[in-house]
Amino acid sequence: MRFALIETRGKKFAVNKDQAGSFGTSTDAGSGLFSKLLNKIKRNGVRTPVMSMAYMHSILKQEGHDVEFFEKKPNGEFDIIIIASSIVDFKNELELAREIKKTSNAKIGFTGAFAQVKPDIFLKVGDFILTGEPEEATYRLARGEIEPSGIIVSKLISDLDSLPFPEWHNRNLDQYNYYPLLKNKPLISVQGSRGCSYDCTYCPYMVTQTPAWRKRSPKNIVDEIEFLINEFGIKSIVFRDPLFTHDMKRIKKLCTEITERKLNFEWTCETRVDRLDEPLLDMMYTAGLRGVEFGVEAFDLKLLSSMHRTPPTHELQEKIVNYAENLGVKMMAFYVLGIPGQTKDDILETIDYSKHLNTSLAQFTIATPYPGTKFIEEIKSSINDNDTFENYSSYQPLINSEHYTPDELLKFKEKAFKEYYMRWKWILKRGLKTIN
Repeated sequence: MRFALIETRGKKFAVNKDQAGSFGTSTDAGSGLFSKLLNKIKRNGVRTPVMSMAYMHSILKQEGHDVEFFEKKPNGEFDIIIIASSIVDFKNELELAREIKKTSNAKIGFTGAFAQVKPDIFLKVGDFILTGEPEEATYRLARGEIEPSGIIVSKLISDLDSLPFPEWHNRNLDQYNYYPLLKNKPLISVQGSRGCSYDCTYCPYMVTQTPAWRKRSPKNIVDEIEFLINEFGIKSIVFRDPLFTHDMKRIKKLCTEITERKLNFEWTCETRVDRLDEPLLDMMYTAGLRGVEFGVEAFDLKLLSSMHRTPPTHELQEKIVNYAENLGVKMMAFYVLGIPGQTKDDILETIDYSKHLNTSLAQFTIATPYPGTKFIEEIKSSINDNDTFENYSSYQPLINSEHYTPDELLKFKEKAFKEYYMRWKWILKRGLKTIN
């Protein structure tokens, strides 16, 4: 059979569909100066591929099918076409499916978190949906064990080492970037584990990956990295694990495997600062670590606990940030504005704390109740827009507050970006090293 896999980029803003647990992000950040600057930087500097599409490609190819990857309407005749869904660009995805239907008899399916939680939207146009992590169902589809029809539940794969390496041939790898955390190219993504046992209620990754933490062995991961370097000349890798250092001993083994093989590449990961310490950071840096993304979310730890997050202490955050930055690892902190119960003073305190922490990079987003999360069920009576899903971009106010209006929250976001990056303390200590 002939398969086509499609991952569109988005027509207007910087759309990255592998982020936010495959809901995708869109930098429609607003009309302010720094929002426009952020959109430009993101569109030109940050783009990663949808990992599940590359895994599906490899599985279908392994099972003997002809497979092609596209970023627009496919050329040629195909039996089955699968489109990566997102919450931020779903209208364009549906429009593409309608266009394909006009000239093709192919069965059209969707995969990704948004198609999973809102199947009715996609089944109005498509023929089937692969829910959850799509690899297990892809095996069955490839072997003719199921029909491409309706909602197909894909089970979690516990043994991630059993999966083939993702397929990257016939792609333009030069289009992928992760600037300014990583500067060398070509760059590609690698996924060493899935799930997260912390299970924060607002986390979109839990919709498809679930809290069930599963891991690949260090050898299997480094085998893939070595293949990527030899086959494609890869110089930078973005680890797409929700919690990279969940098992700190395992990451030490991974770093040892990298250094013993003398592999030369730079990499970044996302984790929690309470799953890092100085000896581990030393080993990670020696193995090529140059950037870490981590969530601070807000200054008020009690507020974060009310959202079922277990926040690291401020003292630990400062300790790890300063050690890593002095080591040569750029730290990128995530902050969330508009958390339910957060007052204006709370937001200002969070902005002040971000400047005190003074990481190489800081990202300010707005609390977003992603469909399918526990969070949206907890605050659904406070949501002011249940239907304009493309606004679920992490940059639009969607939750009513007694403390501020949506416009005031947007101004706080603009204030946060402006005050953070327009400081001599950041420019001289972090900024020049970050952008060069």
